[in-house]
This record gives sequence, structure tokens and C-alpha cells, in this order.
Amino acid sequence: MAHWVSADLKNWTELPEPFIVPDKGTSAQICPNWFKWNDWYYFLGSNNVWRSREPYGPWTLQTPRPLDSLMFPKTGEFTGNRRLYAGWLADGRNSFGGNIVLREMVQFADGTLGTRFVPEMIPPSGEPIALRESERNVRLESKTEPRQILLDHIPNNSRITLTLAPQGPVKAYGLRLRTSDGKTDGTEFRLTTVTAQAS
Repeated sequence: MAHWVSADLKNWTELPEPFIVPDKGTSAQICPNWFKWNDWYYFLGSNNVWRSREPYGPWTLQTPRPLDSLMFPKTGEFTGNRRLYAGWLADGRNSFGGNIVLREMVQFADGTLGTRFVPEMIPPSGEPIALRESERNVRLESKTEPRQILLDHIPNNSRITLTLAPQGPVKAYGLRLRTSDGKTDGTEFRLTTVTAQAS
């Protein structure tokens, strides 16, 4: 991407060094978004996030990408030195449409970005459901067949908060909602582990 400068916003000069040089296999041209947050500068382009201590680089590409699996995101300031983050949830092969998702950005000490639900947008809920002892702090072990625990007393209108902590080599883990047996029906939320490929 070219880097142009102007003193009057009428006459522009292209600098010899580009604004950003994407790594092989990445793109920066679509929906560009440049901003400063605390002591870091960020550039969002296409589905990628770059960060730098300086306004115009050198840039470091954040991996894994894209952030929160959202397509062509944009970000904006929010109250209390916070930032909102919005992008498309890809609808099949259509990366430019589908449902728009809104998250709050999280900035870590090393400058990398993450996301979380926006507390002000989480609907109110009632008292927590009391889980049986056999349903709390469950450890599932399996070397072949998937293992699961079924909860049969959860209302349809619920907000679920849980912590999943895979240990050792795990291919996938997650939860299934509105299921009868945990296998043949319902909606599955699966997290698949990523294994680094040697190049």
C-alpha cells in the first residue's frame, strides 16, 4: 500500500517507502482501519491486524488471524479508553454479508488484540441455575470416542458461562445446545485445535 503525505490536503506526494508491505498470503487493501490505542499503533486491513510502536511501522502481523473470525472488521473508540470491534460473520461463501457481530477489543501487554462480549450489551439474567455436584468441575478423558456430559435442566432462554480447559493433545472440544443425545441433533459449538505446519 502506497504512503502519501500532504500539508494542505490538496497537493499530495508519494513517499518512496510503502505504508505497509503485507506478508505473502495476506492482504491489507480492503476496509483499511488505522488507529492508535495507548502506546500502540494498529492497522486493520482485510481480515488482518498489524501493530507497531511507531505510526507508520515497522509492522508486526498478529497471528492467528482473523481476529475473532470476523470478516473485514472496523473499530471505533468507546467510553473509558475502550474500543468496539465490528465485522461480518461469513455466511457460507459470502464474506461480505451475513450477520454483523459486535465485540469489545481487549489489548494485552505485548500489544496483541483480543475480543470479549461488551458488558453493556449482555442481556440481564436471573439467578444462576444450581448445578448438581456431578455436573460441576467435570473432567472428561477419552483416547478414542468423544466424551460428554449432558445437562437436562437448562431452560431455552439462558446465558451460559463456562470454562473449557483442554489438557494434552486434543483434536476438538466444545458444547452442543438443544440436543437430545449430544450426537445427532442440536447446534454444535466446536473449537478445533490448530497444529503448526512445518514450512
